[in-house]
Amino acid sequence: MGAKKPLTPEVTIIGCGSPTPLPDRFGSSYVVQVGDEKLLFDCGPATTWKLARAGIKTTEIDDVFFTHHHFDHDADFPTFILTRWDQMIPRDKTLNVYGPKLTEEFTNGILDEDTGLFAHDWKARIHHPASQITFQDRDGELPRKKPDVDPHNMGPGLIKDGSNWEVTADPADHVQPYLDSLAYRIDTPDGSVVLTGDTAPCDTVTDLARGADVLMMMCWETHDRMDGNPHAPMPRHRF
Repeated sequence: MGAKKPLTPEVTIIGCGSPTPLPDRFGSSYVVQVGDEKLLFDCGPATTWKLARAGIKTTEIDDVFFTHHHFDHDADFPTFILTRWDQMIPRDKTLNVYGPKLTEEFTNGILDEDTGLFAHDWKARIHHPASQITFQDRDGELPRKKPDVDPHNMGPGLIKDGSNWEVTADPADHVQPYLDSLAYRIDTPDGSVVLTGDTAPCDTVTDLARGADVLMMMCWETHDRMDGNPHAPMPRHRF
């Protein structure tokens, strides 16, 4: 028998940037792979295209986690949902979505049959004869159903147990009370990673990251450039 495949979490940076569009970075998104499973954290602008550029198929991802709902962290989610659904042959597979408050409202606002802003897309692809023929030509099985997406508003604590991983979360200090933010910890038998999204130094993130192998944080500027800036953290937070 061959050696057991290690379950060290592998992080692929899909996007690392701010809301400012630059030629080489724009918005935030990360893929954490554990064994053969891929988890998507945030879905900022152009994430779906950047996944393809990284050689990662949308159909390989069944779990999405949002740190918060600024557009540079979630704007490409309609494209991701519909691309994954369109490429999922012969039938769709549930996409599980987790995040702070507004995750359910945001997802339903994309897909809801009566009010979803992209419901017209999946309705046309399901019902028009030409779309049905194209779907069958790609080995799809009729009747085709709407995208199967299961969103969850979550708070601190255990978010999800996988076969070889566990995702937990704690609040990240960002723009409360206007938006809630979560930092995530991914633990596996062979390692751990913490992804914060945007945050200032805070005890909750420090506690979440304690003992982890890797901590990945949004870095807006260095301390020497922040001195005297209104965004600078209070001295008690520096470490």
